Amino acid sequence: MSNNSADVLLCSYIQKKRSATSSGGDRNNIFLKNPIPHSSRHCQSCAWKEEQQRLAKRLGQQTRLKKLGQKLLDGFLSSPSGTRAHPNIPVLILFLAVLTGGLSVVADGSSPGNGEPPSSDVVESSYVSTWLAFVSKLLGIVLLGMLAFNTTKAKIKRYSQLQKGRRQLQKGCRIQNFPHENQSRDKKYAEILSNAIKFKTISYGGMDFHKNEDRDAELARLHIFLQNSFEDVYRQYPPTVINQYSLLFKIRGQDETKKPILLCSHLDVVPAPMNNEFPWIRDPFSGDIIDGMIHGRGAIDNKHNVVSQLGAINEILCAGKLPKRTVYIALGHDEEIGGNEGAAKIAQHLKEEEGMSEGIEFILDEGTMMISGAIPGINEPVAIVGCVEKGHISVELTVKGPGGHSSTPPIDEDNPLKIMSKAIVALESNPVPAHFEKGSAFRNTLEDIAGELSFPLNVLCSNFWLFGPIFKHILLRANSGAAASIRTTTCVTIMSGGEKLNVIPSDVKAYINHRVHPADTFDDILLHNSRVINDRRVKIRLMDEAGFVVPPSPISDFRSKSFDLIRSTVNKNFGFGTVPGVMVGNTDTRWYWDLSKQIYRFSPVELTIQETKMFHGVNEKISAKALTSMIDFYKDLVMMDLDEDATDKVKLE
Repeated sequence: MSNNSADVLLCSYIQKKRSATSSGGDRNNIFLKNPIPHSSRHCQSCAWKEEQQRLAKRLGQQTRLKKLGQKLLDGFLSSPSGTRAHPNIPVLILFLAVLTGGLSVVADGSSPGNGEPPSSDVVESSYVSTWLAFVSKLLGIVLLGMLAFNTTKAKIKRYSQLQKGRRQLQKGCRIQNFPHENQSRDKKYAEILSNAIKFKTISYGGMDFHKNEDRDAELARLHIFLQNSFEDVYRQYPPTVINQYSLLFKIRGQDETKKPILLCSHLDVVPAPMNNEFPWIRDPFSGDIIDGMIHGRGAIDNKHNVVSQLGAINEILCAGKLPKRTVYIALGHDEEIGGNEGAAKIAQHLKEEEGMSEGIEFILDEGTMMISGAIPGINEPVAIVGCVEKGHISVELTVKGPGGHSSTPPIDEDNPLKIMSKAIVALESNPVPAHFEKGSAFRNTLEDIAGELSFPLNVLCSNFWLFGPIFKHILLRANSGAAASIRTTTCVTIMSGGEKLNVIPSDVKAYINHRVHPADTFDDILLHNSRVINDRRVKIRLMDEAGFVVPPSPISDFRSKSFDLIRSTVNKNFGFGTVPGVMVGNTDTRWYWDLSKQIYRFSPVELTIQETKMFHGVNEKISAKALTSMIDFYKDLVMMDLDEDATDKVKLE
């Protein structure tokens, strides 16, 4: 039988089937909805295959629509914890827009498209398709309107914050006509910081802890230097020496009934080894001043804060004034190795001797800065104030086995080194899940700055209810700093095993350092490690010795009066925007959690992203102008009243 004869027989069968069901039989029959005339053209083009392909296409559209709808329901209508949540209006609008749009495509796809007059079923389907398309477009317009509304609201909120800073500036809180406010002021404080850098107050940890005897002698000399440099502070409010080398100042305020504030910094620095590949331009402890720049270890971590905080109080006292409320200044001496002997003892003194358990209005320690290039879409610096500090834990991995001689390595099983290598690759390839749900720290940062971003970032950051999942993936791939802000990080820092070149090691160890996100717990991290490694031969141990376990800090409120005060002071002195942020490193504030619920981490110095590499790196430096600007910041901070600041608060929630 020829192919043409087969086509004719097939088309005859189709016509018979159509006649048998035309009186109301099977209305789901595909041939009724898509009538095909008996012609040689359709015979030769294989009508049966056309109908099968059309049916498959329609079923595929329905299946994809169903999967999309389920994905929207599971993804957008669930709470961060995974439990079912009440859907909000924007999410429902999005879901219905996609649903109606998809249904209109499916309904429209049922038309024959062959030039023949449509049947009544096709006409009905066309009406449905038209109405669904109309509803979809209407919902799309509503959705676009909501995106525009949220973007505009963020812009207005940001403008209100900047206007608030300008009003604070007009209040004239800064003390005028200080004796030192002249051209020699920059030079004076530059020389003080330069000399402070010359004291090698290096804190050593681990096997080099015994070297701290040299640090202690340098600290004693630094105390004398500070006393000679800030005579008014030391004469009127001499510090309490804590544990021999830390200092605690208490400066009485105008209104002693108000809760005091605590400013923190530290006197010690990290070592400054000479690196031939990345050398220091100047001796790290020379304190050289070149072209208005002070060079040396401690220039930005953290002796600049020591000088600027004491300098601010010294100028206020020299003018015959007092801060608005009592101010404590805590200078620890071992922050770089944990603060166990410095800040820990200061906190104990404040609680036991000063009765300051939860009695401090807010605490401000070193932390993030005014950084340019930190947030995409903003070229000028942004003041990032750390409202939360990541914790850290260290985990020990151990694998033991028979070992052996390198000339006959096992061919049917892994040796301890291979097992450990696989475990490390698994950990590095499967990081801890990120957190970008509503209320998370870094999401707050982006939402707060959304009004200053350029298109399209302003739309994205103003509408995280829709774009949050997408933006989370962008952050995870943007840079290491952004990724570290939204997840617990995993870093293999030490591996050991083997003693001879020709011996397979029988005992291999690796050490993992996790910087723990506030939304994670230690148990979460250990469980994640166990599941990812999935090998009982790898023993996992949490190193719970002193100093190896630090939980994430409590989250401080970035809508509080205290944060508003810091924001207003930044706006007044620098004119930059201020946002809440995440402190990925650790500070002395871990010891002060019991003293206040509002703890912030911020250093009022302007840096670029590249310049942040100076921290614990090489070629630390700061300009004399930046140093005196820090003094002005602290001076305004303690002279500005929280209650006055609150009266200008504009709420746009």
